[in-house]
Amino acid sequence: MRILYTISFLFLSLLNYGQEEISDLFFLEGELYGGLPLQLSVHTDGEIYGYSKYGSNGDVEFTLEGERTENGYLLYEFNIDHSLSGFIELSSDKKKCVWNSVDYKTNIPVNFSNREGNSSYYFVSHQSYIAVSYPRVDDTFDDKFGKKINSIIRNVAESYGVAEIENGSDLPSNRFKQRTLAVNKVTLNSEKLISGHLTFYDNQTSDVKTLTYTYDRDKKEMLGLSQIFKKNFNYSFFLKQYISQKKEKMKTVLTPLETKWINAAPFHHYVLTSSGLQFLSDYNTIFGRKSFTIPYHEVSSSIGQKSISNYIKKRK
Repeated sequence: MRILYTISFLFLSLLNYGQEEISDLFFLEGELYGGLPLQLSVHTDGEIYGYSKYGSNGDVEFTLEGERTENGYLLYEFNIDHSLSGFIELSSDKKKCVWNSVDYKTNIPVNFSNREGNSSYYFVSHQSYIAVSYPRVDDTFDDKFGKKINSIIRNVAESYGVAEIENGSDLPSNRFKQRTLAVNKVTLNSEKLISGHLTFYDNQTSDVKTLTYTYDRDKKEMLGLSQIFKKNFNYSFFLKQYISQKKEKMKTVLTPLETKWINAAPFHHYVLTSSGLQFLSDYNTIFGRKSFTIPYHEVSSSIGQKSISNYIKKRK
């Protein structure tokens, strides 16, 4: 699964109402039956086009032109001289794919290890027209994870829209044109768990918003700290003491301005990594982001969440 995506928010002004969602790009990565790696990148904004790449380094590349079918997409694969190389049949949910030779005598199933893409989302009011392009994440282990992440992203997108409406003006010359960039970093991706953080950068203000997630594939749910530790463990007190000690160590190598910032930083964002529980500060546009990791062996006896506990045991 790719670990980095970008989100762009473009805020314009129109006197209309309504909402709609349009998929405009998807990226697929997997292999043909037999082990040959395959990457597909396909645009669906009007005309359907893109490319296919084969091999571990994507050394063999073909252009794609396609059309929608009753069950999904039919992609025509062309050589550099525009001669036809084959056909790719892809279902609308991206879960079924078959490569076919030109004569259709050879049919090879394709298994994808990820299904990613971008979507467009429109939020329209009497003051603003907000066109949002954001990553759509469809996780092959669990589609519910993708839906939950997309819901988080949408909520953030709409919060920017609400702020635009509240702070905007009925005069077009006073309305905002706002761009926001967000990146998604996955810090752990295992059979049962996926964790990471989304960081949203706004060109209108110096504020940077951070959202973290830890998802249990077995229980199909996001995990908060209260769900990770055993009920009889006072994790709030433990973390308060631990964070305080880490801050003191950090301050020995920081400038006075950094020290002032660290003193106020709550370090309330957490993610899972391969080595332990990582706690993050908010991103500061001057000092960046600070983090520290609590090794699993220091808290393993206090963790009651089954998937995390089993992950720690397998690491030993």
